Amino acid sequence: EFERVVTDRPEGSIVRVPAEQGNIEIRDLVLDRADGSRLVRIGDLIIPAGSRWIIGGSSGVGKSTLLRALAGLWTYGTGRVSFNMRDAMFLPQRCYVPTGSLRQALSYPATPDRYDRAACEVALEAANLSELVSKLDQNAVWGDVLSPGEQQRLAFARVFLARPTVLFLDEATSALDTETETLLYSRLLAFLPEVTLISVAHHSDLKRFHDREALLSQQGMTIQLLP
Repeated sequence: EFERVVTDRPEGSIVRVPAEQGNIEIRDLVLDRADGSRLVRIGDLIIPAGSRWIIGGSSGVGKSTLLRALAGLWTYGTGRVSFNMRDAMFLPQRCYVPTGSLRQALSYPATPDRYDRAACEVALEAANLSELVSKLDQNAVWGDVLSPGEQQRLAFARVFLARPTVLFLDEATSALDTETETLLYSRLLAFLPEVTLISVAHHSDLKRFHDREALLSQQGMTIQLLP
């Protein structure tokens, strides 16, 4: 029964189609709430490979829901989404941190043997977590040991390791100060200059790391180029 519920797609839900192309293609996308009421209509949209978008709009308009729909975590609504899902990563406000060695928590969702120690050290240092380098092989309940800000930096370290081609950030720096937030975005673009980046963030300072802003409202979506 569990497998049936997980694999069955409700009639009229959002369809995600894996593709090899670099663009993110959205067709006739409508986002609904869980109760079936309309949240926002996105329509048709193509996000070119390598572009960097920041999603704006008032609270509750559907910014995070849009990212979750693209990432496959929200199926309420209709429409079709297609992009290279195999090489994509999604960073929510609080990421899952498994219990075990720090290397395991850093490598997630891959296994700890996926990356060598040198790569893990570089990733931690780039995420401003150099004090954790000596603890890579230490076992702990890292979800309790690390502060919310450290967990968000750990999530960025995962990105530096995995090097995805598509990255969704859903308020992934909300627990960080402005200086650290700026540092992480700067290093993100230095490590992954060609990444397709879609961010939901409330700090206007982060607009400078993006080239387009998509503003959501009850009337739909409007797009503007950023200087």
